[in-house]
Amino acid sequence: MKIKINENGYEGYAAGAAGRSSGVLVVQEIYGVNREIRRVTDHFGKAGYAALAPDIMWRSQPWLDFGYEERDAARNVILKMDYKALVDDLVEAIEVLRSRLTGAKKVAVVGLGWGGKPAIEAATRAGAACSVSYYPGTLDEKSLGVVTACTAPIQFHFASKDERTPVAFRTALKSALVGRPDAEMYVYEADHGFANHDRTECDHPSADLAERRQDDFITRYLGGEGK
Repeated sequence: MKIKINENGYEGYAAGAAGRSSGVLVVQEIYGVNREIRRVTDHFGKAGYAALAPDIMWRSQPWLDFGYEERDAARNVILKMDYKALVDDLVEAIEVLRSRLTGAKKVAVVGLGWGGKPAIEAATRAGAACSVSYYPGTLDEKSLGVVTACTAPIQFHFASKDERTPVAFRTALKSALVGRPDAEMYVYEADHGFANHDRTECDHPSADLAERRQDDFITRYLGGEGK
């Protein structure tokens, strides 16, 4: 279902019951809060969390939904957006998600593709309990400070054949995470988008393994409610 995040037209897709003690914020790829993003959000809702996927392109046009063959058009929209305002919007969404929780009010942030970098920044600013990132193509060696600034537990999932997250970057990231027992990094024999069930690049064995690792990681830091 859709819920209001603020009174200016910013909304999100919500799954799972309010009143839980923990929640998961899902940050979209460049294509919008599409069927796959809703599937991921529903996955966390069914696992027992309150989940929310904010419509981060709302400042351009609410509820844009691009096909995967429309990558250039999607990039044209999202790259014209004010990046700082976008991260601010994610922080606001985290706070709205917290307002739907009770008790500990712990939140995990899951960023997919392009959404990986702003998801980590928002998780840091909002004091999220943990963060998970899938093939964040907007992260590079020059922006590793975004990762090191995040002191919460963090988990990464990469694809070995993904030119958007080259070996040099993954090596530098692994070095930056040395000495952090709460940081995990996995590389799968697959291509960019391997965990997306609607993309032709989807590799189901890798996607299923990544999902299990993700769920175990989030449960570890949010508590057992999602079991």
